[in-house]
Amino acid sequence: MSKATKKLLITASASVFLMAATSAPIFAAPSNPGYYVGNQKYLLSDIAANPSLLVQLNNNLNTKGLSSFIADLPEGRLNYAQFMAANPGKLNLSAFKTFAAAHPAVIPADAVIVRPDGTEQRDPDSPLPGISVQNGLITVSFSSAPSVTPTIKDFVVTQSVYGGSNPQVIVPSGLQLNSDGTVVLLSVPTIAATDIAQNIVYTVAYKLSSTVSAGFTLAANPTTGEPVGQAAISTVSTVNGTITVNFNKPVSVAEATYGMKISRSIDGGAGSTEVPSLVQVSGNTVTFKVAEVQSAAADQNVVYSLSYLNGTAINTVKFTVAKIPATIVSASAVNGTITVNFDKAVSVVEATYDMKISRSINGGAGTTEEPSLVQASGNTVTFKVTEVQSAAADQNVVYSLSYLNGTAINTVKFTVAKIPAKITSASAVNGTITVNFDKAVSDVEATNGMKISRSINSGTGTTEVPSLVQASGSTVTFKVAEVQFTDADQSVAYSLSYQNQTAYNTVSFNVAKIIVSAVNGSVTVKFTTVETVSEAIYQNLKFKQSIDEMTPTNVTPTASVLDSVNNSVTYTVPAVQKLYTEQTVTYSVYNWENPAAESNTFKTVLKSPTINTPVNLNSNNKIVTGTGEPDFKIKVKISDGTHSVENNAEVIVGTDDNFTVNFFANLGTIANGPITLTVTQRDKDNGREKTVNGFTGTNNQ
Repeated sequence: MSKATKKLLITASASVFLMAATSAPIFAAPSNPGYYVGNQKYLLSDIAANPSLLVQLNNNLNTKGLSSFIADLPEGRLNYAQFMAANPGKLNLSAFKTFAAAHPAVIPADAVIVRPDGTEQRDPDSPLPGISVQNGLITVSFSSAPSVTPTIKDFVVTQSVYGGSNPQVIVPSGLQLNSDGTVVLLSVPTIAATDIAQNIVYTVAYKLSSTVSAGFTLAANPTTGEPVGQAAISTVSTVNGTITVNFNKPVSVAEATYGMKISRSIDGGAGSTEVPSLVQVSGNTVTFKVAEVQSAAADQNVVYSLSYLNGTAINTVKFTVAKIPATIVSASAVNGTITVNFDKAVSVVEATYDMKISRSINGGAGTTEEPSLVQASGNTVTFKVTEVQSAAADQNVVYSLSYLNGTAINTVKFTVAKIPAKITSASAVNGTITVNFDKAVSDVEATNGMKISRSINSGTGTTEVPSLVQASGSTVTFKVAEVQFTDADQSVAYSLSYQNQTAYNTVSFNVAKIIVSAVNGSVTVKFTTVETVSEAIYQNLKFKQSIDEMTPTNVTPTASVLDSVNNSVTYTVPAVQKLYTEQTVTYSVYNWENPAAESNTFKTVLKSPTINTPVNLNSNNKIVTGTGEPDFKIKVKISDGTHSVENNAEVIVGTDDNFTVNFFANLGTIANGPITLTVTQRDKDNGREKTVNGFTGTNNQ
């Protein structure tokens, strides 16, 4: 930076110096004292309060140079470079005033004030440009050339015809600048003459400046030498966003655009001016596109008031903008009733006239449904429609719902079951119910549709769930839990209801008591019912054994044999070990864990060994016989008082309780004469042994 430029940098001390002058200014003091750098002005008051603004000013001056600097102070306004050239050396306040009075600097036409927050606002001391207009051309004159060469974007131009209240923004098509930059020529569209004279007014704003206006009159098209009468409104109609006006003669787009004044009022409120976004002309008819009135929470009554060419006759048109409609949130249906939930409350009238319902069955063509009754409660509406009657097969029903002709369709579905089969007859035996229907029924239908209740001896009914369902045509067999036998006869009744029909079919039968008999190792149960006993029954019986009235203990059969002729089952159970003292044995038969259905008692005791007497042994007879417990071992001892002999090998008692011991040559040591015999009996495990003495006989060898 040159020495001279550095000298001119604005400092706080220089500012104070310039502001400290006490002499009155030669010319009118500026409203906002400060410094210009180019077209940007920095106010003294802002600089004093914000030192950073002084730094910005100095940087700007360093960039743009000394020639761009204007001091606009109470002492005068001058170009600082010109002043220093004419008054070199030390700054002289008197010379400053004299030079400012003789050579006042011109404020830039596009001057703006730079505020401490960085924003810019138009400098009120900057002179407004002047304008003149003619058809197709606007001339803008500045008091001095703008610091930056103007472009079309710097200008905002509006055009008004007939002095109307609907000015139109015009974008110039071209821009020309004179040699010194003080005059700008803007090219705008020319306006065609009509059958009446037109008053044209242009308003121009340059950047942040206030607007300036100028106008001219465009004469009528001289077809007759005199202006013809203006068009008049014949009729008006409207829908939301569009006003259609019929005139008594053709009207041009320009005449319609600039001659029509439109005011809109909503629900009787104050009118507001409407500026059409589009004007279309076809002969005598003109269409004005205006802003649509948006739907709100309630209906809105809209009135447009129209005045053409400032005529006193006002034409009005009215229409209603319906409130924002409710929308369907969810829907459900059962046969004959559709329930719809909306996002807001809906009245009966709205629901009745605005809902469209179509019904389709099994994918067929839809038919329109007219509800017989509509009930509304807040956001929920119930529609009563014709019920779909049951048929021979199931029917898939779909309702399609459209509210206010909305494109979104809500669908709800349900199934109408086919006409159910009916029970014609039924029979039962224990564990099985057989039902005959009037038509074929599947396993699934029978399983899901049949309700079975069982009562025993007229007691409270209990629900039965079949373990197996078998269908064959119109006949269905239900396998149910068998009624267990007890010590008394039982009267069993089944009540049957199919598909929740109120008519109940009842079947009954009797379960007769059982008869139990027992021997050691075997229990026989006779079923007195006439039906053949099922394997499930006899395999599920439980047994307990009690000896000499002691606490019963569980007994598990090892085998069972069904006697279908006698309708009985014989169970093999562990035999009670016999003793030489008598035991009383009781077997009790149980159904599952129920109390004993029946019992039987028998006695058991081991048979003591005996020898058949008299015993007469000789050379031809060496055999001793007797009786004992079958399958036990026998030992016989013979004594003459001095010598004794025993059979070498123990013999086994036969199943007929008899045994025979043959001594053969063993008697050689026994003297002839009287003898005594002793018999000993024991089981095969050498247990439960018993010896009996005192048997007598003779030996004659």
